[in-house]
Amino acid sequence: MPAIDLRGIKIGEYKNNDGTVTYETPISMGEAMTAQLELTFAEGRLYSESRLAEYIKLATGGTVSIGVKYIPDAAQKLMYGASEKTRTLNGSNNAKSLLSTTKDIAKYVGMGFYAPDMIDGVNKFTAVFVYKVLFGPPSRAFKTKDNTITFQTPTTTGEFMDIRLKTAPYTFDGQEMTLCCNMNVLADVQEYFDGSFGRALEKRRTLKANIVFLTAMINDYFDSIGSAKRYDVREVGRKLPTSPAATRELSDMITCLVSSALLQKDKNEDDEEKNLITT
Repeated sequence: MPAIDLRGIKIGEYKNNDGTVTYETPISMGEAMTAQLELTFAEGRLYSESRLAEYIKLATGGTVSIGVKYIPDAAQKLMYGASEKTRTLNGSNNAKSLLSTTKDIAKYVGMGFYAPDMIDGVNKFTAVFVYKVLFGPPSRAFKTKDNTITFQTPTTTGEFMDIRLKTAPYTFDGQEMTLCCNMNVLADVQEYFDGSFGRALEKRRTLKANIVFLTAMINDYFDSIGSAKRYDVREVGRKLPTSPAATRELSDMITCLVSSALLQKDKNEDDEEKNLITT
């Protein structure tokens, strides 16, 4: 979109209660000046017969840089863990300031803004929302005044991550559904392989493993809509098309969904480890 402006940068504290994500009341991050987002990717290559046979590129998160006129105190307290301190000046306790120390603990926030744009003479808007981002305090630059006044404004940079698991539309046995590889699916697959999830990953590129993952996702879908309908692995295998193209398409879908789940699982474990270190 050909954006012509930037407005309304807001943040709200990110909370995750047993998988249910909510946000506190949003506050201003400052008067908008600039915003830049860049994605990061996880890549995988599989070679066979001296050539590249498989290639996967999945977005795993990214970085965001936000430039504002100034960062309000409330936003600094939320994003960086800064604290307010009242100082005594001339016998009066009315001088408030922000205190930043090495013990400050930053908080995850959700961040959003919108950018007015114009397409074929019609005014439109591009809205951007980052689900989970951790910002760090901006660097500070100061310069003495000369014949030309130069404003020094803060730019704060953070890293964001995709907290949503990948989904895929799928039609099986005449039923349209949306598949997702969540923790329930991973647990079912682990149980199928006698408690060894490593065996499932080792066999992930085999047709049998793909059918196992697919069966677990199909059953999880029916469970999520309150249906008692279930399939076993052999039932699913009997109903799948056997053409090479269909098999390859199934393999690609399973690989994408499972990779997304494993990346999210690693992120959650990293977050838990950081919380243990800082508490």
